[in-house]
Amino acid sequence: MDPTSADSNSSRLSTGDWLICLFCQLGGILIGASRCALGQWKSGLSMIGLSLGMALVWNLTYLFMQILPDILRKLV
Repeated sequence: MDPTSADSNSSRLSTGDWLICLFCQLGGILIGASRCALGQWKSGLSMIGLSLGMALVWNLTYLFMQILPDILRKLV
């Protein structure tokens, strides 16, 4: 299959799609929802799932960074 062809059933995400999902989760969700509305279910749901997963990872990282100094102060 030609990587530049626009296959509506393809679940492959481009590099730009990955970067949007990793660093701008709301944008990834909105783009994924628009792809689902256009009938590109696989890539749309992939973007939505990846964006939600990364939002969870970033929020847990932030929470850990907020809690860690308090834990270290109690140990010292």
